Amino acid sequence: MAVLLLAGSVCGEEGSAAMSATPDVSPGLAGYHPVSDVTSHSMIDLDIKDITAAGSDYAAAAKIYTEGKNSVKSDGTKRTLQGFSASYADEGSSKQGEHMAILVNDYWGRFDYADKVVTAALNGEDDVPPSGFPSLGNFATGKLAQKDAVRKQLIKKGVAFASTWMYALHEMEAALIKYSKGDLDQYKGAPYALDEAWVFYAGSAEKGNSSGYGPYTAAEKFAQKFGTWGYEMGTGGRSRVNAELLYQFTAMQRFIQLEGNQEALNDIAKCIRAQFKVPLIQGCLSYTFTASSKDLTADADVPKYKAEAWAFCITALPFLHEVDPASAKAVEATVSINVESRPDWSVVKKAFSTQNLNKMGIQCQEVGILGGNGYDLGVAGDAAPYALSEMTSTCRDDISLVRENMYSDSSKCFGTKMPRCGSSGMVCNSSSSLQGYGIVALCYSLVIAFVFSW
Repeated sequence: MAVLLLAGSVCGEEGSAAMSATPDVSPGLAGYHPVSDVTSHSMIDLDIKDITAAGSDYAAAAKIYTEGKNSVKSDGTKRTLQGFSASYADEGSSKQGEHMAILVNDYWGRFDYADKVVTAALNGEDDVPPSGFPSLGNFATGKLAQKDAVRKQLIKKGVAFASTWMYALHEMEAALIKYSKGDLDQYKGAPYALDEAWVFYAGSAEKGNSSGYGPYTAAEKFAQKFGTWGYEMGTGGRSRVNAELLYQFTAMQRFIQLEGNQEALNDIAKCIRAQFKVPLIQGCLSYTFTASSKDLTADADVPKYKAEAWAFCITALPFLHEVDPASAKAVEATVSINVESRPDWSVVKKAFSTQNLNKMGIQCQEVGILGGNGYDLGVAGDAAPYALSEMTSTCRDDISLVRENMYSDSSKCFGTKMPRCGSSGMVCNSSSSLQGYGIVALCYSLVIAFVFSW
């Protein structure tokens, strides 16, 4: 038996709000309540839904991707999923100065990597990278990549977990910049940008229980496989990542409306950046293992599962490359959809070591261990993701390494205090107070013990 103790930041409100078992207010957008009107923004997730529903009708999917359908900007034009990524390539774009964009460009040689992979998959074309950089997929000539099962997965997951994921993070960065310039306007300043970040992450259809189509869903799905599941938010959501993000975004929303909170906002941002990485790493690990195992995946199904692994790994590779370039290249070499063979699970498992996770600013306990909820253990026989000895010794975080990351630092999560409602000038209605959400009835006295029995 191994006991993994998960320290919770989510009980950090000063005075600590009592949580009722039954919510007495509306659930908002997966528990978050914007202070500005971002309803149309949130509907971009319906474009993800419709693109996925188009299946192999690539022309129909491309039309929605490039022209938009469900989300309208204030000027009356359609918001597009392509624009989320393509805008990073605009000459002189301030987005290129964001740390995640820098990591992406350093690895893929393109700020708009998400658009490049989705567009190539939609058109059935080979991605042609700049000299010296890797290909995102040869969808015209690759024996595996040209298959419909592969193209559809890269389109579906590329728009959600690369393009939309990165743009949601961008809006948080934009909120920090606006705050630093003193733009605290509720309807167009820093609070507005922060609201955009959350609604792009969650989407209009998301109630909290993975009912939607945006990046939020990955955290819910993979938490069940990695033993980071069981947090009660009162919305149906139960992943550690989403519980943390809901708390941090709500706290940030309050801090960002008042002057003098730059330090607190910077710390919260480091926490959020770290949490954003977790589901992508989990997805890269989970699908790689599934694709690698003959006990779990028949040869005919390898293209689909390898494509799913690649869809998550392409965004995880840049921040793995930041801390361990050799490991990033090793993962790319074995998971790439340009390689027909099954991926080598041992290579990917080794690459996302506790030490590398810590250097990314993430604690191993936040990622968890594949099989941590019993998923695939005993089902895969000799191909179980981790041996018992690994599961009882793998998660040994070095918090000093976590804190060395100047951009992402999950240790900052634990110091966040929820500002009280009612502060001068703060818009903080009762429905966004987290009263009744159990966001941390999650607290079980600041520490939650997940007990794994094998």
